[in-house]
Parts: sequence; C-alpha cells; structure tokens
Amino acid sequence: MKYFLIAILLFPNNLIAQINEGKQDIFTPKEIKINPIYAGLGIAQIQLEKFQNKKQSINVIANYINLGYFGNNTGFGICIGQRNYFKEKNGTGWFAEPFVSYFYLDNKNAQQSTNTLSTGAVLGRKWLLFNRLSFDAYLGPILNFGFIKEGTQSTKKIDYWVGPMNGIFVRFGCSMGYRFN
Repeated sequence: MKYFLIAILLFPNNLIAQINEGKQDIFTPKEIKINPIYAGLGIAQIQLEKFQNKKQSINVIANYINLGYFGNNTGFGICIGQRNYFKEKNGTGWFAEPFVSYFYLDNKNAQQSTNTLSTGAVLGRKWLLFNRLSFDAYLGPILNFGFIKEGTQSTKKIDYWVGPMNGIFVRFGCSMGYRFN
C-alpha cells in the first residue's frame, strides 16, 4: 500500500518532467521598471514584467499615491495586464496590453475614501538597449468605475457613486527598466 501512495505522490513530478522535455530554448527574463511621468504627479509606480515566452508577458504594477497638493489624498493601486507583442523579437517592438486595475484613495481632510475599479487596453512600443535596459511608451482607453464613502461618524455616512470618476479616460505613460534572468 505504501508503494502505491509513493507512486501516486511522484506521478505529478514525472508528468511535468515529460511535458518540459525537449523545451531547452526557454525565454524567461524579467524586467523591473519605474514610470518617471507618474513620479512627477505624486505617484510612485513600480512595474514587474515576467515573460511567458518571446511574445507574451504578465505585467504587474504597484502604485503608492501621495497627492498632498490636491486635498491631502494618499492611497495605493494595483494593476495586472497581459502584454502581447506583435512580432517575436525577445519581448520588444509593438505590443497590446489588456489590463484590470484597482485604486484606493483616502482624503483625511474631507473624511472620505475613494475606490475605483477599471479595465482597458493600451497600445505601445518597447525598445531594448544594451540587452538589459528597456524603455517603453504606451497609450490607450480605460473604463473607470468609482465609489466614494464619506464621513467616519455614523451621522455622516453617505455612500454614492462618483460621477467624475466614472467614464472613459486615457491611460498613458512610459517606463524605464532593467531586464534580468
């Protein structure tokens, strides 16, 4: 009986080894990037792009938002997208990226918090310099849904959908990064 259990436990390892057999040319670099445009607006943005193959990658973006000049707003954001490169050039060239993101902003002065959920797609281009340094620029539409929660006291609680935060907007930016294995 114990030999049967050992065989059952080792079966997934044997199956994975057979699936990966013969795939010696695996392209799996990663890139860590920053967005200098958003830094000027008060948003610290770090991106991690993990390539699945030479034409596709997963792009994860983390934001820390500090808009002290605009009503003492602070918060965070997270975004995930699937980049699809049009030509196989080791993850460079023109790309399209559908994405989903979530942002949370807290305004201490007005005692309100804002939650937004958005989806969209961007078109862009990536260049690779010296096989390690990358630069990309992108632009595209974003569909945004926002919700504000006002007040912290029980007599002031008002929940409503944010009119100006709902709608179609534009996502744009550029990022500079470093590619590693």
